[in-house]
Amino acid sequence: MSKWKVKLTFLPISLASLSIISASCQGSFYRQKDVFETEFSKEMFEYYNQYKNIWEQITNFISNDSYKKYFLDNYNKIDYITKEWKNVVDQILPYMGTNKDGKQDYKLELGYKTGTDGKFELINNSINSELLFNELTDKPKNKEINIRTNIGYIAILNEEVNNIISDYVQDLRKNKSDSLFKSFYNEFDILPGWPLFKNLSEKERYRYQNLFLESLVKKYSGMQSEYSRKFFDSQKVNIDYKNIRGITPEGNTYHTHALVNLWYEWNKVILPEVDDSSNSNDKRVWKNNKIFETVEFFKNVYKTAQEVKNAHNSKLILRFSKIDESSNSQNQVKEFELENLFDKFILALVDDKEKWNIKIYPSDLDYNDFAFVFKNLFQELIDISAKINFTIKNYKN
Repeated sequence: MSKWKVKLTFLPISLASLSIISASCQGSFYRQKDVFETEFSKEMFEYYNQYKNIWEQITNFISNDSYKKYFLDNYNKIDYITKEWKNVVDQILPYMGTNKDGKQDYKLELGYKTGTDGKFELINNSINSELLFNELTDKPKNKEINIRTNIGYIAILNEEVNNIISDYVQDLRKNKSDSLFKSFYNEFDILPGWPLFKNLSEKERYRYQNLFLESLVKKYSGMQSEYSRKFFDSQKVNIDYKNIRGITPEGNTYHTHALVNLWYEWNKVILPEVDDSSNSNDKRVWKNNKIFETVEFFKNVYKTAQEVKNAHNSKLILRFSKIDESSNSQNQVKEFELENLFDKFILALVDDKEKWNIKIYPSDLDYNDFAFVFKNLFQELIDISAKINFTIKNYKN
């Protein structure tokens, strides 16, 4: 047989072998692809179910108004207290101002009226007029925070806690929420067939899968920022009371602090802690508490009023006198009986003026359970979505 015949004899055999090998490789490739896609789909469903489970815990917590049991009663009490304080401030405000040189327009004197001729007599007790004025003014000397500032901070914090909880709960309840956490979850309900979309044509499958996966990745990239801004900021230790709610140039307000940060502050500085180890019937602890500081100050003021009553059978009077005697003002002197001015405010704070028992009690529910929902559960959503993001990147690569 010639060499040409030998070559012709082996040529068909070689082509057949290549065809078999090619088909085998191609089959192996598709099998590997099927295994890879099956694993990808399995992981996506596993992480989705984890996300769904946590998300439903959050939505169940806020689905009705039961979450308000953690704070509403005390919010209303504090709101009433601060409104009564505003009524006090509104009455004395015209006499607390300063002139263009920064000097007081009025001076405050503490005293009583004699029973015989009604003459105003000054007193010299532990609570003097300068000290009281410095606690009632909005520009205290030699201190940054006085009683007026203290109660103002209580009012601001109390209102902001209620507002931020209401705003974020309502947003999370909406179908079209601004939250990336909810829109991330909703991505899985937009189209059936994720993550492979084999229910669609090949052309549509690629397009919709691309849109689906890219949308998840994009939403995940903003979750940590939203979490720190809205729910819990581990870097922000102190509350900036002067900037507790921001105002845009257009006059719209926005939240400057995260919900859980404000929640911790509200429970720490307004509500008492509980000492279960105490043998006392009242287990409340008022350390570093703004409500307690306010009550203690006014307890001393009322103690002075009682001393005046015991010594002179008269009521303690706050007398504002115009400093500029040459002024043509018709209101040269304004007098307030202490009890007429402050009693409604004081009785919003305490049960009575004998025992001075503060009306604020901690909730029967643990405030840490409330914080857990917005701090820990949302962090878990970030952790799960990070796994989804990693799975998507592996799949695409």
